[in-house]
Amino acid sequence: MSTLSSHCLHRWFGTMIAERRSFAKLGGKRHGRYRSIPCPVSPPESRNEQSANVCKADDTDGLLLLNCENADYVYLSTPAERAALFRKELLSAALDYAAKGYPVFPAMMIDGQKKPLVKWGKGEDGHPDLTKRRATTDPETVKAWWARWSLAMIGMPTGKPSGVVVLDIDRKNGVDGLANLRATGIDPYSLSPVISITPSGGLHVFMRYNGPLKNSAGLLAAGVDIRGDGGYVVLPPSLPSITRDEYQWEGGGYGCL
Repeated sequence: MSTLSSHCLHRWFGTMIAERRSFAKLGGKRHGRYRSIPCPVSPPESRNEQSANVCKADDTDGLLLLNCENADYVYLSTPAERAALFRKELLSAALDYAAKGYPVFPAMMIDGQKKPLVKWGKGEDGHPDLTKRRATTDPETVKAWWARWSLAMIGMPTGKPSGVVVLDIDRKNGVDGLANLRATGIDPYSLSPVISITPSGGLHVFMRYNGPLKNSAGLLAAGVDIRGDGGYVVLPPSLPSITRDEYQWEGGGYGCL
């Protein structure tokens, strides 16, 4: 793994984490009850964003896997059908992250804000009250959480607990963090191969934790935050609500962490 190109980010974050995996994950733009789905492609700088190539989604054991074909749109099913599918996928993904050593916890959108459903940072392992347990890699706790909150988003602590730091780039409310960051001479796509897309069109750039690092907001550019010790991010394939887009791995990658 190579070191980061930006000297200030190199000082903070160290080297990049994992290689992009070859599995495909549902992505693309919504068109009513349908969505066009770009096939996994080359890095963003060399791809045509308006590519006509799309993929068909198959439900295989509760997971949305894609087969690239020259179809125009893919049917996304009713909200009830989508909820049933995501209940399986969210639990499977949460268990997969935990098995890889990344502690997770459930979160939901409440009054328009992301809210953890448990004491993820200061809780107690094995506490009889599920809401008072901290983020964990224990599969039994993960199963119990998602049995109680089956459509909960998958939260992951950043910093020392996970060994991951995230550059959180917002693109909403009139602020384009991506453009602002690029205006400083930093292209996030050159920093790490592990990037997810948020439902609002922002980016999460995942990097290896390299020592104590506090959370900060707007330090690099407006709309760009650093999630380090004491912070958390939401992982794909979480969805804020059944009618909104989910968090997705950039380029169609699935299981990137």
